[in-house]
Amino acid sequence: MLNLIKKPFSLLFQNKKILIVTCFLGLSFFIYRFPWEDFLEKRIRDFKKQSPVTRDIVFDHLKVQWLSLGLFFEDISFLYRNKRGHLDSALISLSLKDWMAFKKGFNFTLKKEDSVLFFNFRQKNIDDEDDGLKEMLFVKGHSKSMALEDLSFLSSSLKGNLKTKFFYQGFLRDTQSMKGHMTLTGEDISLSELKLNTLLGPLSLPSLNWETVDLKLELKEGEVLFEKVELGSSKDALKIKMRGSMALSKRFFRLQSYNIELQIDLDKNTEFAFLDLMFAGHKEVQPQFYRYSIRLVGQGSQIPKIEKLESF
Repeated sequence: MLNLIKKPFSLLFQNKKILIVTCFLGLSFFIYRFPWEDFLEKRIRDFKKQSPVTRDIVFDHLKVQWLSLGLFFEDISFLYRNKRGHLDSALISLSLKDWMAFKKGFNFTLKKEDSVLFFNFRQKNIDDEDDGLKEMLFVKGHSKSMALEDLSFLSSSLKGNLKTKFFYQGFLRDTQSMKGHMTLTGEDISLSELKLNTLLGPLSLPSLNWETVDLKLELKEGEVLFEKVELGSSKDALKIKMRGSMALSKRFFRLQSYNIELQIDLDKNTEFAFLDLMFAGHKEVQPQFYRYSIRLVGQGSQIPKIEKLESF
């Protein structure tokens, strides 16, 4: 009887391949059967209670995504600037492509109804002669469909649909190292009455509607370049075109200087008294609309110098 028991074990130890496969199958069965979701959900909830950053984030359920090696959160509620926001789901997963290349990488997918926003975060250690080992951050993302109504916790005054694509790389505390670009297109954008604090002082905006919105920005060596900014089409009462640049301070995201060119077309049947108030003396009368062509030049948060722009 003892020999019968010893025989299978001796065969296992004599054949290492069988032993490895047996251990692997046993470990796989344990991992599969272990209640990871309950275990992780409890740990995350305990962590949230101790962290002021995540304390106001509430989720209904958590699932483990084995295929993408990630965590899937459902029915998420969070607090942002004293406003409650909601998401249908969020998936936080490893970027297998980055990890296989020995880089730290994570993917984030946020979803609310038809709006989906995807992020990829990647980090790489760079040896700098002056500051030693520094971490360079790479961020890219896109959204093929995003309804502004789903972002009401950011601004309840905006409505419409957007598509965006963006990329960023650089050290967090050195604006000169930063590079990036962003494109954004929108349709049927509406803006309800809004009060803004601008470089020219407090400004009250009436409700606006734009059939199309098209933006193309670039971040390069501490400058934000407005390559293309067009708000509205020829059918809209107010159409704005903008180009120019803003320079950032070297160590922080603070505005250092700016040089912005604006062309604003206003339908003659529309009342926008604030344009005459802001840009008095720069108004051109066209057959069907008024045109304001101006250049704004300034330093930091100072009131800008307003110059007439001969052509856009």
